Amino acid sequence: MRSTTYLTAAACTAAVPAVTGLSPATAAPAAPAKPLAEDTADFNGDGFADLLIGASYETGDDAATTAHAGALTVLRGSKTGITTTGAKTLTQNTVGIPSASENEDHFGSAIAAIDTDKNGKPEVYVGGNGEDGYTGRVWNLATAPATGLTGTGATRFGLTHLGGAAGASTFGYRFEG
Repeated sequence: MRSTTYLTAAACTAAVPAVTGLSPATAAPAAPAKPLAEDTADFNGDGFADLLIGASYETGDDAATTAHAGALTVLRGSKTGITTTGAKTLTQNTVGIPSASENEDHFGSAIAAIDTDKNGKPEVYVGGNGEDGYTGRVWNLATAPATGLTGTGATRFGLTHLGGAAGASTFGYRFEG
């Protein structure tokens, strides 16, 4: 059974000295802790586990239109551990990801790395429970050797695609299993 761990900004700060390129003074905001979702897998095929972090309360460059739009960040693994070198952040505004970042989308509220097509490379599932007025969506993002996680070819689905009811359901809020 797979479980998702939720970290707080305070917990991330405590772990920062082990992460290359960050310092406790710059790693976490002083604001109250917001939940983060995380998962690990080798997203770029280099043989090292990478860390995937969903930050559903992340605000984009335009705070008036992207407050709590959310983001997903990949920290690369290396022979010495997790590093910020080569870190990649994706949002709904990343090329190839269907939709666009908007207020309260909460992209990254849940994440899971699973090889659903059994090709040896994990696909990344990202929840955005606030999408479309809290109807919610889940995105399927591909991974590729050398480049890792990408928006190219991404797809999305909602509860109605699975036979569920329409309306506010916060689909994509959490993943279990």
